[in-house]
Amino acid sequence: MKCIEPYVHRTALGRECFGWERKLKFRIFQRASSRGSSAPTIGSSPLINETELLRVFPDRKLRIFIASWNMNSSMGPKNLSELLMTSSGEKVDMYLIGTQEGANDKREWEVRLQQALMPSHVLFHSCHLGVLHLCVFVQRDLIWYCGIPQDTLQSTRAGSALKTKGAVCTAFSFFGTSMLFVNSHLTAHENKQHNRIADYEKIMRTLFPSTVSLSKVSPSGPPKFDAIFWFGDLNFRLDTNSETVLKVLADRDYKSLFKFDQLRHVITSGDAFSGFHEADINFAPTFKYEVNSNMYDKNTIRVPSYTDRILYRSSEGQPLTVHLYDSIECFSTSDHKPVVGLFEIGLRASNDPSRLAAGSFRREVFIEALKRSSIRKNFSTDAGKPSTVCAVQ
Repeated sequence: MKCIEPYVHRTALGRECFGWERKLKFRIFQRASSRGSSAPTIGSSPLINETELLRVFPDRKLRIFIASWNMNSSMGPKNLSELLMTSSGEKVDMYLIGTQEGANDKREWEVRLQQALMPSHVLFHSCHLGVLHLCVFVQRDLIWYCGIPQDTLQSTRAGSALKTKGAVCTAFSFFGTSMLFVNSHLTAHENKQHNRIADYEKIMRTLFPSTVSLSKVSPSGPPKFDAIFWFGDLNFRLDTNSETVLKVLADRDYKSLFKFDQLRHVITSGDAFSGFHEADINFAPTFKYEVNSNMYDKNTIRVPSYTDRILYRSSEGQPLTVHLYDSIECFSTSDHKPVVGLFEIGLRASNDPSRLAAGSFRREVFIEALKRSSIRKNFSTDAGKPSTVCAVQ
C-alpha cells in the first residue's frame, strides 16, 4: 500500500476538551448515551442484551483493524495516520496494534498512536513483554460493551533478560462475543523452522490455562474463542534464493511465491497453526529491507520473505470476513514493512454483564495526546498571525 497525504480530522470535541480533565468521562458517557433513548446501564443485563446489541449494531457486525510491525527499535515516522489508515474513510470500531522490537518508551508510542486516532477512539488496554507490545483502541462510545481484558505474557527465549521473542496475548468479550489476540515474535533464520514450531507450541500451552469464562481448552487446537487473531513477526521464510524471489517480484506474480512459503506448509501439514487462515497476499515480501529505503538489503544473504503475517480463526458458525490485507510500503524506518488487515466479525448478545470493564480506558494517555494536539494546533494558528512585536532598526 502506497502512502498518501495525511488527513487531519478535527471536531468540536477536540477543540473543547483541552483542560476538561475532570469532565472527560462524562463527555464520553454523554456521547454513548446519544446513540439511543437510554444510556447503557452498568451492572445490569440491559447493557449487552439483544435489544441493546441491535440498537448499537443493527447489522451485528464489528469491524476490527489490525496492524503488526517489527519496528527494529525505532519510533517510526512522525505521522502514523497511514499505518492506521485514518484517511481511508473506512469505519473501524476497534484497532489492535502489535509491535515487535519496539522502542523502549512504550508510553510515548501509545500517546503517538492516540494522537493519530484522536478524537474518535481511546486506548482501552495495552500489555507488553520486553520489546513486544500490544494496544487495543476502541471507539469511544463502544467501551461500555467491552469485557475485562485478561493477558498472557510468554517468553520463548529461556533465560533472556531482553524478552525479544515470545508473545503478548489479550482476551476479552465484546457484547457476548469472545476474542483472543496474540502478538508474537518467533525464532529467526531460514533453517530454524523447527524452533518456530516449538515456539508456537509453547505459547499454546500457556494460553489462558485457568480461564474458564472465556475459553474451553481443547487438546487438539487453540482455546475455543469466537474469534482468534494471531499476528506478528512469525519469521517463516521462503525456501528459495533471492534471485528467484526478485525475478518473481519484477512480474508482481506474488502467488507463485507461495509454494516456497514455510508458514503455508506448516499450516497445511498441521505442524502449527492448525485451523488458522490467512487472506490472499497481494503485496511484496515484508523483510529484509535497507533502513530508510524501499530496497531489499543486498548486504545480507537473507532471502526476501513474508515474515510478518496476520492469521485468523473463528469458531463454527461464527461469521468472519476479511476486507483488507496489505503492507505499508512507504514506512521505511525499519527493515520490516508493517502489515495491516481489516476484519468484520459477527456479534451476539449476552445476559451476563458481570465481567464488563465498566467503560474503563487509559485516560492519562488520552489527556496527554489531547494536550499535544491542542498545543500543536495553537502553535499553527499563532504562526499564521502577523507579528505584533516591533522591530528595532
